[in-house]
Amino acid sequence: MAQTYSLKLGTIGLPEAGKTIWHTVLYGRQAHFDGVLFRYLDSPTIRYLNPMWEALDRGNLPDATGLARPSELKFQMHTEDASGNVLISYAIHTMDYAGILVNRGASEDTIKQARELGLEQFIDECDLLMVMVDLSDDSQAVNQLNTLDYILQRCKETSTQHGSKNRPVAVAFTKVDQVFSQHMNSNLIEMQSVLLEYLSSKDRWRGMHRALRALKDYNLYEVFPVSCFGTSCAPGQNVPTAGTINPKWIHEPLIWGLPRAAELANQAITEQQDEVRRIEKIAKDAENNEFNTQVTLAILCITLGAIIGYFIGWGIGFVLPYILTGLACMIPLALVAIPLLVAADKAR
Repeated sequence: MAQTYSLKLGTIGLPEAGKTIWHTVLYGRQAHFDGVLFRYLDSPTIRYLNPMWEALDRGNLPDATGLARPSELKFQMHTEDASGNVLISYAIHTMDYAGILVNRGASEDTIKQARELGLEQFIDECDLLMVMVDLSDDSQAVNQLNTLDYILQRCKETSTQHGSKNRPVAVAFTKVDQVFSQHMNSNLIEMQSVLLEYLSSKDRWRGMHRALRALKDYNLYEVFPVSCFGTSCAPGQNVPTAGTINPKWIHEPLIWGLPRAAELANQAITEQQDEVRRIEKIAKDAENNEFNTQVTLAILCITLGAIIGYFIGWGIGFVLPYILTGLACMIPLALVAIPLLVAADKAR
């Protein structure tokens, strides 16, 4: 039986970074990628994405996501063996927030609205974060770096406050086809190398490159090139030719990030179970200590009564008085010992 994980995915980025387009193309081209199958079965998700996919497939871009309650999206990713048997199933839940809500240069009203719409809480609850950076717009390089810093800072704060593990962070550079049209036939590793070299060579992107280099020891971070349209756009255009959408690397951040998020979720569950067992053991030890203390007191009371009776009887020098005085001394102390034994038994 396939193992199933329910995980939250956060797709974060400025306006025009390609968040909604990415969701739409992943839905429209749901298919097998390297032994991975994507499926969309949730009716509200289909109603939200299907009209946008139909528009894209006709060569029309959908409108930007509005400043309203974000749409809740649900889909599944299955990993399969060579025979098509599902090995692991990921049930993914995400929200399509408007990009303006994560703009650190936005107005106070917009930032307040982001809080009211639950953006920060959602980011803090996500198991996998995917920060989308529009590579074609270097005029927004600083703002996009600020967005990445914001996400990493929230990861750090939630880890410190709640003792949770850091989350995997995939930094997805979108619209790479508009910058690297000559490299669109490269494999993922080659394209990642081209991307990092490009960031280091451009003045406006060097700050982003330095930030990424600072994360090199953070094994839950990776950089991905992403092209939702592939080679279907004319040079200098971001509108696909009708019926020719051929995405590249759109699934790679999920293939990389979801198994890591699931592993961390397992670790968190194990740690919680260990903590529960530790607390239960402390409580049980305390109960045992209380029981042992009460039993010891009861035995001491009876023993003390016997000793007192013995000495009194011995002092009188007669057998009958010895027995009577021993009993007389033991009875009051036994009356004290019996409630202690009863209480100890109940405590167990």
